[in-house]
Amino acid sequence: MNQITHAAANWWAEQLKPGGDKHDVGDAKGNLLSNMLSATAKAPSDAAVEVFRHSLERQLTERYDNFLDRFGVELFGSIAVSVDYGPGMFLCEALEEAGIRDIGSMLLPFKTHMRITANKVEVSKGYRAPYVTVIELEKDEAK
Repeated sequence: MNQITHAAANWWAEQLKPGGDKHDVGDAKGNLLSNMLSATAKAPSDAAVEVFRHSLERQLTERYDNFLDRFGVELFGSIAVSVDYGPGMFLCEALEEAGIRDIGSMLLPFKTHMRITANKVEVSKGYRAPYVTVIELEKDEAK
């Protein structure tokens, strides 16, 4: 198991829990409407959330495994996982695989961007929110 991709997938799976103010789209009316709509979404089953988590972790691990060349040098900067007003590629595939595309799309926080590097996961949850670190490892731990 890769600690980096595991932490990233777990963070997104936790976002599928209903409740609270999930959405910050940059204006009060938009936030109110978005949060009201997501409050009406039925919670996905625990089994569906696990399928989502495993699918996302698998996709991210496949991509992450191409981060480093055989000498341990980073080949590219980061993997991006995001939701604008709808989920991006990695999240869409995981939601589809879990059979929760419609409800999952309303439960994942809008305007949220995750950056995954070889040893760190950071997330900006909401419109112009600052990045916070989900996990950071020493470079030799992340391999």
